[in-house]
Amino acid sequence: FFFFCFFFIFIFLFFFFFFFFFFFFFFQAEDGIRDAQESRGLGDVYKRQAECKAKGDAAFGESDWEEALYHFSKAIDLDPTDHVFYSNRSACNLKLGRTGNAVKDAEKCVEIKPDWHKGYSRLGAALLADGFPQGALASYKQGLELSPEDPALLQGRKAVETSIQAAEAEANHEPEDCLERGAVGEGNCLASTVIGIDLGTTYSCVGVWTNGRVEILQNESGARTTPSW
Repeated sequence: FFFFCFFFIFIFLFFFFFFFFFFFFFFQAEDGIRDAQESRGLGDVYKRQAECKAKGDAAFGESDWEEALYHFSKAIDLDPTDHVFYSNRSACNLKLGRTGNAVKDAEKCVEIKPDWHKGYSRLGAALLADGFPQGALASYKQGLELSPEDPALLQGRKAVETSIQAAEAEANHEPEDCLERGAVGEGNCLASTVIGIDLGTTYSCVGVWTNGRVEILQNESGARTTPSW
């Protein structure tokens, strides 16, 4: 009887541990396969993102703004949480004169990465081009709080302040007949100062049209071009 009980317990424990370890290692292996598949899938996504960004950068370097815009948009589709993709697409939209879209992309860039100072440089340039110099100035100042010595932000702030001062001076000296006729911005009532920012992926510069000629502004170091990085 004791022998039978011992044998029964032994058989029970044998099969219990056999099935326990069998299912344990089976599910462990299944989890490992699933993790490997997920890692491989993420790797493919990262690879496609890098390809889209590389193609976008190359097209931008060749001044093919539409092509660059297409590739940066594809990169955003793959990862809508990458702030750099929005920053680059904002630059493309700005080059294409789509200032409203440039502002939206720059705002999204800042929303995703509020501690990245370059995003505020993008936003400032877009807002200025879209006709909001005060908003542009605020953006440049916010970026300088993060990086007080950044040349692009310093140059951008200086350009906006010059634009605002010139506009105020023009408004203060506008001929009375222009104001009476509501013809400000027409004919002899045209403003004499225009400002433009060329925000490239490698170098940027700011030009001011005043007194019938273009002047490229100097940055804090005295150079007329500023690295964009």
